Amino acid sequence: MSPSTCMHKILMEDECKPTGDAQRRLNPPMMEVVKKEILKLLDAGRIYPNSDSKWVSPVQVVPKKTGIMVVENNKGMMVHTRVQNGWRVCIDYRKLNASTRKDHFLLPFIDQMLERLAGKSHYCCLDGYSSFHQIPVAPEDQEKTTFTCPSGTFAYRRMSFGLCNAPSTFQRCMVSIFSEYVENIIEVFMDDFTKCHFMVSQGLILGHIWSKKGIELHKAKIDVIQNLPYPTCVWEVRSFLGHAGFYRRFIKDFSKITRPMCQLLQKEVDFEFSEACKEAFDKLKELLTSAPIMQAPNWDLPFEIMCDASNYVIGTVLGQKNGRASHVIYYASRTLDNAQSNYTTTEKELLAIMFALKKFRQYLLGTKVIVYSDHVALKYLMTKKDAKPRLIRWILLLQEFDLEIRDKSRCENLVADHLSRITSNETPLPLRDEFLDEHLFSLAQSTPWTGNILQKNQMPQNPILVCKIFDVWGTDFMGPFPVSFGKIYILLVVDYVSKRVEAKATRSDDAKTVIEFLKSNIFVRFGVPRALISDRGTHFCNKMMEALLKKYNVTHRFSTAYHPQTNGQAEVSNREVKSILEKTVNPTRKDWSLRLDDAL
Repeated sequence: MSPSTCMHKILMEDECKPTGDAQRRLNPPMMEVVKKEILKLLDAGRIYPNSDSKWVSPVQVVPKKTGIMVVENNKGMMVHTRVQNGWRVCIDYRKLNASTRKDHFLLPFIDQMLERLAGKSHYCCLDGYSSFHQIPVAPEDQEKTTFTCPSGTFAYRRMSFGLCNAPSTFQRCMVSIFSEYVENIIEVFMDDFTKCHFMVSQGLILGHIWSKKGIELHKAKIDVIQNLPYPTCVWEVRSFLGHAGFYRRFIKDFSKITRPMCQLLQKEVDFEFSEACKEAFDKLKELLTSAPIMQAPNWDLPFEIMCDASNYVIGTVLGQKNGRASHVIYYASRTLDNAQSNYTTTEKELLAIMFALKKFRQYLLGTKVIVYSDHVALKYLMTKKDAKPRLIRWILLLQEFDLEIRDKSRCENLVADHLSRITSNETPLPLRDEFLDEHLFSLAQSTPWTGNILQKNQMPQNPILVCKIFDVWGTDFMGPFPVSFGKIYILLVVDYVSKRVEAKATRSDDAKTVIEFLKSNIFVRFGVPRALISDRGTHFCNKMMEALLKKYNVTHRFSTAYHPQTNGQAEVSNREVKSILEKTVNPTRKDWSLRLDDAL
């Protein structure tokens, strides 16, 4: 590719320092793999010897893995493992990437690209030959790609794998070349096609098959999941959930089904793959093997959302209706937390709509949206003036969408109802058939004769301690801050009863400053307190401070080290004063000492 068309540049962050790493040890077979790769790159002219560079990265050899296969281990158990078919020579560019200024060119969203691809009659899949190596590196940046190996040090003339901005450069290059056709008849993405395909009726990308019928799952990927045994450790559970979660768009009520297995991922939980986990595991595999074909959205038709809520789950489905036929575009559902479970029926139904609009926002903005719900009150909620504040806030958020809410009976709203009304496996407690003893009332007495027994093990009662206003003060220093008329610290005190705050901007944080402030601002104006709470800083723990408090008979209490909550009132006041100053000072932040009185 000509440098005038596209060129990869490596721009560095400010004040970054070059780093050079030594080559790691390699055994003879791995050295032979590296040697063959170096000779191949030299013959192709993609690298050249370079011994004068401040940036040097080491070579690493890793196995090539082509997928997951279920095999039998030594114990006769079926386990899943990755298949290796060779070795790959990589360069560890981590330190170079950490110092590189990131290129934020947008990469395509897979779901949006799949929706643009679906619905066409024929496709051509073209695989570029060593696409990264076709893009030249800027001459001034080639030395930064220098790597070391047993054969010497070399630098790349062409863009190497492992550079953090390489995907963005490749995407920008392809978009600039096919700018007139991208998102129309051409889609550009990074995947590893085995070969080119011409005039085919379907294609495969990242585990999804697109065709004229729509978007469906790749059967080979699902067959691997279908043959997986039950997980035996937390890592296998996390791996399975990550693999299956990639296809949660096709699965109804994914979060509800996987809840027993997700609980195993929590900290300090003993791993026990119970019957509930096995049932969820088997059900998820069954749903993956029978996943429906999703349709791509038609932007000329209005979108339809079917929402429903129950006591613990909200469910929603995004779809469209073409004539009389309706088709599904996306499934989504989630469980409710403890607070949301206490919502009224109207609030839960509106919460389901809010969840759907947030989840499918990229589809719904600027289009007509029809919302089906089985709660009739939602139709009249838009015009209600005395609704709760929470409902009013939600209604205001709905105004940016072109909504039409329609009532749909439960028998017609089966899709969303299925997501939110899945039956619980919990067995209700049996009813007790016993009756009270017939002689119980004859034993009753008019006086509580057992009261003296209950009081024997109680603690002796003491009078409630009374703390008057200005009896206890908490104090603390804030800073240092940017210099403001010679002041860089704030000395703050707060009364623990009235919450009154007194503060002063100071030039230093020494004991003399504290003593002068206490005498002139606290003792004179509010009287001598009974106790003073502070941390263990040297400005509070010193002989001068000890002598002052002893003179006025003030108890000095210290907060626990590394536990500022023991002087909580002072810490809260510090945070509030700082928050107010951040909103009122000038951009230079040099007038905070003048704004301190207003903040108080």
